[in-house]
Amino acid sequence: MRLKQIKEQHRREEVRLRCQLLYDNHAHELQEKLSPEGLEAYFSQYLSDQHSAEMVEQRGELLKEMIEQSLDPQTSDQLEFNSIQEIALHFKEQRIEIAKLEYDSITRQTIQAALSTHEDSLIRTFMSRKH
Repeated sequence: MRLKQIKEQHRREEVRLRCQLLYDNHAHELQEKLSPEGLEAYFSQYLSDQHSAEMVEQRGELLKEMIEQSLDPQTSDQLEFNSIQEIALHFKEQRIEIAKLEYDSITRQTIQAALSTHEDSLIRTFMSRKH
């Protein structure tokens, strides 16, 4: 392997390690939202060696943000919604903004997936508060 390839491989491995350590540190709290199999599937699809080191680093940051948002109960409460329609409208607007980003389509899909996870969480929280 050339030196550049070795350095890029090391960068990808560091991203996966940091994400894994964050997950392992909070695995119990994340059980319902992200299983170990789900994390591994994310690694395989979005953080694999077939992607550039830069792309893996960007996606790794998105994964860490998603994990951290899942851990912070304040995140869900920052946006107060009065109906499921309000939640849907908010996330529709977010999806429109994401579509405008100058990322490759796979990165946009990754961001969309994280957004969908957050939307699902907010809907579940909203529904549980109403019952």
